[in-house]
Amino acid sequence: MNIQEPYKINDINFDNIVFKKTKLIGNKKIIFIKYKDNKLNNFVIQLSKIQNNNVNNQNEIEFIIDNPIYIDLFEKLDNFVIDQAHKNYIWFDHLDNKSSMNYQRILREDNSIKLRLCNNDELVTKLFINNNICDNFDDIISNESTTKIILEIYAVWIKNNTFGLLLRPINILMKINEKELLGNLDNNITILYEKINTLYNNNKILPIYFGSEKNKFNGYVQKCDVYALAYSIFETLYVYSEIDVRQNVQLYDLLIHMMALDPDKRYNAVQCLSHPYFHE
Repeated sequence: MNIQEPYKINDINFDNIVFKKTKLIGNKKIIFIKYKDNKLNNFVIQLSKIQNNNVNNQNEIEFIIDNPIYIDLFEKLDNFVIDQAHKNYIWFDHLDNKSSMNYQRILREDNSIKLRLCNNDELVTKLFINNNICDNFDDIISNESTTKIILEIYAVWIKNNTFGLLLRPINILMKINEKELLGNLDNNITILYEKINTLYNNNKILPIYFGSEKNKFNGYVQKCDVYALAYSIFETLYVYSEIDVRQNVQLYDLLIHMMALDPDKRYNAVQCLSHPYFHE
């Protein structure tokens, strides 16, 4: 599916919304929606700066809508669909009992919304974390992030005596707060400490010959591992996640000493474990 340019919310004309073909799947009816703009296009919008969202292990994303522009749009969409339902009785011709129909609004009472991520032959929702695509939705839980969502107003669904709008998230772009990520790293400071300590203890000989910073050879073998560990951390934070590691002065100082090109100036494991970053 090619992602088209989302329609600007202020430019949306409800007269251009078109209900096209219908599809009956078991006891559920789908009425597809298009947007008439010279030609019939998918009805795609963009929600920006969404805060405090969660992608759970059911492949659903849930978040609060607090932007009055989005709230107003969804309320208008709800009212539009209800009005169209009154004019199009044929929508419900597959039902035995049409006397009492309930409409499920897009937003809940607390203005929260839950969207199911798509994973089928027609559409697979793409999830990005700090501009890096993430394939495993099950492992993503983020309560402190800023999110942009490309969303398709896809269809009206009717099941039993309830109907509503089916919204499909096309792209979800999460931006994790940099200070929060660094804070999380600080909270797991023991993990980094243990990794360095493992380098120190990976052989009974290393502490004897490479434990002292005054050692003539400065533990070159061990220092190669120190460099590799620091570079991996630095690359993950700065290169791939675009986090400015310098926000944490002590962490930045430790990584710089671990990545010194001159092995005589590079920290060994003892010096790393003695760094103030681990003792603040």
